[in-house]
Amino acid sequence: MLLAFFMRCGDNMMNFKTAGLFCVLMSSLPLLGCAEQKPLSNQEKWQKFCKAYEVASYYMMSDRQHNVEREKAITHVEKLPEGPQRDMMIAAVKAAYQVPKYDQLEDKERAMDEFKQGKYQSCLNQPH
Repeated sequence: MLLAFFMRCGDNMMNFKTAGLFCVLMSSLPLLGCAEQKPLSNQEKWQKFCKAYEVASYYMMSDRQHNVEREKAITHVEKLPEGPQRDMMIAAVKAAYQVPKYDQLEDKERAMDEFKQGKYQSCLNQPH
């Protein structure tokens, strides 16, 4: 499935960043066939999602700073199952595209780091 996703993305290098975001998001979903692991509580599932949300926020801003179109970024997030997590991800993408796009690499990296900061804690504070 993941290979098919990469094949659809084409040769554009920025699609690898978007693909990375998609991989992070998909890894926050429960894995099937892992009977050895104890089931996660709802709180543990939310904490796992919040960690993925923090990492994904960095890549959302990376996409923004590297000219990935807003609608393309939203389209990838819309592949997630409907629910509060997907809504939060879509809102984060929209927020990332409210930040100016910078020309200097140092400014781009600072924007990515700043956008990521506080996302984990703010996510934990959300009703779920």
